[in-house]
Order: sequence, then C-alpha cells, then structure tokens
Amino acid sequence: LKEMFPIESGDINVENRIIPHLPAPKWFDGQRSTQNRQGTLTEYCYALVNLPHKISRCQHVVSFFKVRPDDMNPITDSQIKKPEVFLLPKDAKKNATDITGPIVLQTYRAIADYEKSSTSEMALKAGDMVDVVEK
Repeated sequence: LKEMFPIESGDINVENRIIPHLPAPKWFDGQRSTQNRQGTLTEYCYALVNLPHKISRCQHVVSFFKVRPDDMNPITDSQIKKPEVFLLPKDAKKNATDITGPIVLQTYRAIADYEKSSTSEMALKAGDMVDVVEK
C-alpha cells in the first residue's frame, strides 16, 4: 500500500498520512500478548476498510479480506498439534559413567597482531593464546 499510495502513506509528507500504521508484533508472551495483538489487528483492519474507496477497494486490500475456502472450515481442537511431554521414571537417572568428559579445545598462538573486522571476531596481539571452539 505504501508503494501504491505514497501520499496517503506519508512517504512524501508525514502530515498527509491516512493509511494506518501497523506496529510490529512484540515477542510472544502468552495469552495476554495474543489478545493485545488481536486488538491491534482489529483496530488496523477497521481503519483500513474505512479509508477512501480508492484505497479500501484496491486489489490488494480486497484480496487480503477475500474469504477463502479454509476460512469457512476453521480448524478444530483435534487438528491443533499440542506440545509433547516426555516423562522419565525416577529410577532412569543416568550413571556418572554416562556423562561425557570435557571438550578438549585446540590452542593457538597469534603470530601477529590482528584487528577485528566484524563484531563476531576478536582483536589479538602477537603472542596471545587462543582456544578455538569453532573454525
């Protein structure tokens, strides 16, 4: 919609914006977050369909609100995949021999100074010893 209606979306002048803003969803917190998002989406849809006809009746908006065959048959509880939980009996505790030992890392010495070029790297001085976890 922003590309189709740059004036109404406020791309040219923010004061002319009439297309509603849809905030990005926050991290999922549970039922309350879902209910808040549902309210936000309801307000957005209401504002969208009440825009001038050239926007609210454009092909993208009409297609978005078009009823599809799956809409007429909402999913049932039996179709929703529930999380699986596996419980182990108390006597199934692992023996101390089942625990692996520590990982032995390869150690390297820097032969020259190195300046990091990205945030995932680290700067080194000649002679620094480094344990490499992953190459």
